[in-house]
Amino acid sequence: MVSGTRSVQSQAEIDFSKEDFDKLGIKYPVCQTFCPAEVDGDTCKCKRKRSRHRDRAPHDAKKWESAIRTDLLPAHYGRLANDAWFAHLDIETELKKVEKLLFELWKLPEPKLIISIIGGAKFFKLTDRLESNFIKGIVSVAEKANSWIVTNGYQVGIVQLVGQALEKVRLRNNDSKMIAIGICKWGSVKNVHKLTTIKNNAKNKRRINRSDDSDEDENSHDIIRRGECHLEMNHTHYLMLDDGRYRYFNSKDFRTKLCSYIAKKPIQKKQSKAQTPAVTIVVEGGLDTIANIYYDLKNNIPVVIINGSGRAADFLSRWFSYAKNVETDPKYAEEVYGIDELGTNLLSQEPIETKTQQKSKNRVDVHADLHLDLSKKKLRELFHKYENEMREDLRNLLYRDDDSNKKKAEKQEPDTKLLDTLDQVMFCLQPGLRSQITVYNLDSDNDLSETIFESICKAYNKSPKDKTNKKGIDERSALLDLAMGWNCIYVAKEFVFQNSLDNIQDRNKYFIHALTHNLPTFVYEFLKLGLNPADVFFSKTFASRQNRRYKTFIDTLYTNDLITNGKPETHLKYFIDVSEQDDRTCVVTVKKLNSVLRDIIGDYMYDLYFNTEDEEQDHRIKWGLTQRHEQKHRNNSKDVESRMTSTTAAQAEKASKYIMRDLFLWAILMNRIDMAKVFLCFVKYRICPALIATKILKEYYAKTIYGTTKDEYEANIKYFEKYAIDCLDECNQEDPDRACQLVVQQNELYGYVTCLQVASDARDEKFIARPSSAQAMHYEKMFDVDGIYNSQNQRIWAASCDEANEKGGIKMKQKLPKKVMVWLGVCSKGVTPLVIFDQGTVDHKVYIQNVLPVALEFGSKIFGEHWIFQQDGAKPHVHHLTQNWCQDKFPSFIDKDHWLPNSPDLNPLDYSIWDEFARAINWKTVISKTTLIEELKRAVKQIRQDVILQSCSSWTIRLQRVLKNDGCYLNK
Repeated sequence: MVSGTRSVQSQAEIDFSKEDFDKLGIKYPVCQTFCPAEVDGDTCKCKRKRSRHRDRAPHDAKKWESAIRTDLLPAHYGRLANDAWFAHLDIETELKKVEKLLFELWKLPEPKLIISIIGGAKFFKLTDRLESNFIKGIVSVAEKANSWIVTNGYQVGIVQLVGQALEKVRLRNNDSKMIAIGICKWGSVKNVHKLTTIKNNAKNKRRINRSDDSDEDENSHDIIRRGECHLEMNHTHYLMLDDGRYRYFNSKDFRTKLCSYIAKKPIQKKQSKAQTPAVTIVVEGGLDTIANIYYDLKNNIPVVIINGSGRAADFLSRWFSYAKNVETDPKYAEEVYGIDELGTNLLSQEPIETKTQQKSKNRVDVHADLHLDLSKKKLRELFHKYENEMREDLRNLLYRDDDSNKKKAEKQEPDTKLLDTLDQVMFCLQPGLRSQITVYNLDSDNDLSETIFESICKAYNKSPKDKTNKKGIDERSALLDLAMGWNCIYVAKEFVFQNSLDNIQDRNKYFIHALTHNLPTFVYEFLKLGLNPADVFFSKTFASRQNRRYKTFIDTLYTNDLITNGKPETHLKYFIDVSEQDDRTCVVTVKKLNSVLRDIIGDYMYDLYFNTEDEEQDHRIKWGLTQRHEQKHRNNSKDVESRMTSTTAAQAEKASKYIMRDLFLWAILMNRIDMAKVFLCFVKYRICPALIATKILKEYYAKTIYGTTKDEYEANIKYFEKYAIDCLDECNQEDPDRACQLVVQQNELYGYVTCLQVASDARDEKFIARPSSAQAMHYEKMFDVDGIYNSQNQRIWAASCDEANEKGGIKMKQKLPKKVMVWLGVCSKGVTPLVIFDQGTVDHKVYIQNVLPVALEFGSKIFGEHWIFQQDGAKPHVHHLTQNWCQDKFPSFIDKDHWLPNSPDLNPLDYSIWDEFARAINWKTVISKTTLIEELKRAVKQIRQDVILQSCSSWTIRLQRVLKNDGCYLNK
């Protein structure tokens, strides 16, 4: 069964005429001169019958070789049934013409990487390990943008497995732009004429003369003969080479030369001098595979050998390990020694002259000096200890399981094919070329794509270029681009970064690429090596009055594409308001970004983003977040340039703090959790941002119906809450007072929120259960028929008695009025049931028996097991039995040694709730103790929830003010 997939480009996208193709001058040979084969005298060496030749008289092989090059016909091209392009061309076609075919007519995108896959065919055996590891690796490679995969195009062996991998890629992503080129032999493709004539139309006609150049007969259509295979139909393009022969697989080194040519050729669209990386992957294989490895190494193409895949791959892996012990003079360790058949063919490469080469022009560079004069003799000297063993091992490899080859080997003395292959093996394994070979163990857990990339980098680093010149920097940048495309950070650190950003051209561009393509490990490496994101997103005039500070940041990171199509998925789009005027799910202004954060986090967070420094300061003054003297100082600074110069360092530090905060919030909003973890490492104070992360993710969680996304949100919420708890616990061990301050202090960098506010709003119960996190405060107050008073906790600030009287501070009261004492507790969720004492005083026994159980029941009902009980320093409260009861019963408790005994400025009841309670009492109805108690019970239910919430929210602000005031009373 043959499957097929569509080509990368549609017919409409690729439009060229027959005349365009003819201009290339591509032809193909046809054997017209009969040369009898050794076995069958009526069959030509080209595998066709005598009757199909124009000159049917027998000719010798030498004349035949010359004649076949003279009979060339115009080549043809078209599409196959799978919509893939093919071209029938001479195996000796100039590479420049092939380049024009690929880029100008077929319009292939320039590759960022060329991967050749060679290896097993006839004796290939698929193992479960090879199938799972190799397919997984190839799929990973194939999905990388602008990568070319090059194979022989036959549906057999490893290429058949590659085809299955390619099909999986396209089934998962029908819009895949991956390129797969099959370089096969026209005469070795089964039913090639039928395949190339199935899809035909007036616009794309092909000139095919079946009567002249076909060896097919009616009885052979269903038979696979020696030397032919079916075409693998999951490739996107096919170059069908022709040397005039049928059923003859050998395509020489055409693939190697083409890959090397495309890699080195400066294509017009390239804006740098860097060449395209090329690499060859070897899986199993036999004699032809070794020859292809030899061709690749000779042309500077690194090779990755899959150890454990069988035959040639295992043989070379084994001897690659043995060859490490080859004795050689260190002086020649970097030199590459050739074999006789090399001749001057290597001169087709672009030589890179060294000082030695300048003295001796008969040397050619292959990563080092190639000494042709030493030839095979030097290689034999290098491997003299292993030559016999290597020859026998190679003989077993070449002739095992093949009786016909064994018989040939017995007749053939000496075995020239074996010796030639042995020379190629020794050439490949010599010390000067080992850096070009990387062995990947099939049983290892390493990533195949990282191994491929490592082989490219090793070959690059071996090259004797000046790494400081333009080409060297361009190549290093190209490798970084490739590493980021494959997310290979470990190889990039070793071969590209090398603990420095000095050789990275346009580092800001690559940093932004790492952000937008979700590459947290690369982002971490950039930050670790000293890149300042403020330099990327903020101009140097961070404090300018005219500059739109966040334009670059917002335009780059809050795009519609990232929000709607980014990976992983984010629910940010559900919090962006759209209108008829603007229905884009993107953030385009600081106003819109501030609005999104308020919707997700809460309106208790003040704006974070401003266009200018002045706009930020005006906002803070408007809401009382900045002292007035700062505004006066700013207004007095007439010389703006002088003011900015004097604060350059401070502004730079501020910009760095802001951008780390902004990138962390962006990463959380975009649901890029690993990225957020990176930025959290570079933030100085981490508790508040970690809690903000839990709040955002819980809002996202609420928008998610089901599935893995919901599970991931839940797991990440737990991670950031635990992170905040761990930070707080560490601080608490070092300095408990400081830990308490961190929980309740306002975080200017995050809109003046407190950790406690965010944790309470996000219902981070485990965090609230830590000391200084949950708040459940209570106090008592005296009420009588004349009103309320509490001489201990109530004060009137006035300059005179008259002023105090006007404020209601002086009242004439009855002698011995009827009175009661009430107890009330308060938290952000409401007030406790009212406890009334109308007989006697409240001592510690009454307090333990009648008050504390009410507080415990209420707190447990509201907060569960995670809350803190706090009280003032009244005598019943600080009694040791009371303290013991609280320690034993309450989940968490602030004892008398850790709270002020008298703190009216930090008691929501004193500075807010008692007044609200008193206003709710209808004093006209209070004429006795009984009516007073009834009215108190009624009025307590009238305390407004917004007043309660506001009073508790302001508690953290008041605590900070008290701390700044050295613990003194606040001057309201």
